[in-house]
Amino acid sequence: MTRREKALSQALSDSPSLPRAFGRYALFDRIGKGGMAEIFLAQAHTELGGTRLVVVKQILPELAATTRFADLLVTEAKLAARLSHTNVVQVTDLGREGDQLYIAMEYVEGFDLSDLLRRCSRTRTQLPIEFAMLVVIEVLRGLDYAHRRKDDQGKPLGIVHRDLKPSNILLSFEGEVKLCD
Repeated sequence: MTRREKALSQALSDSPSLPRAFGRYALFDRIGKGGMAEIFLAQAHTELGGTRLVVVKQILPELAATTRFADLLVTEAKLAARLSHTNVVQVTDLGREGDQLYIAMEYVEGFDLSDLLRRCSRTRTQLPIEFAMLVVIEVLRGLDYAHRRKDDQGKPLGIVHRDLKPSNILLSFEGEVKLCD
């Protein structure tokens, strides 16, 4: 077992068991862990019994405890929540459950561009140029929208996506291309 595999195995075993309740969410699948958060597929529950799938990003406790980091994250999430565009993943909730800071986002059923490129490489399949251009055009539409977005007084929000990479470009099974993170 490589060092990386051991670290991943340890990280998975450190995580509380699933499924589990988390406020109005039922976390049932851990879909990622990064340097700042754990990401879960969850079911959101409303007061009147409605449900829907969402992604819950739980900020790591050691980072959420840092006031400066928590303030930056909250500011960033509030800006992201103001975005409503077909090519941008919608932020649906920002909150704190106990001492755990979290962001809930639209669930995009599909895969990310990084996964697609890896699969193409593994099978030695060329990505059709028409599809590649469609992805680029849709990503640019989302970026253009976010970068030009203004507040209620007409002042630019000043949003700049600083982490554009294939894993932050989601491709839905319905043919949508959406930016996240």
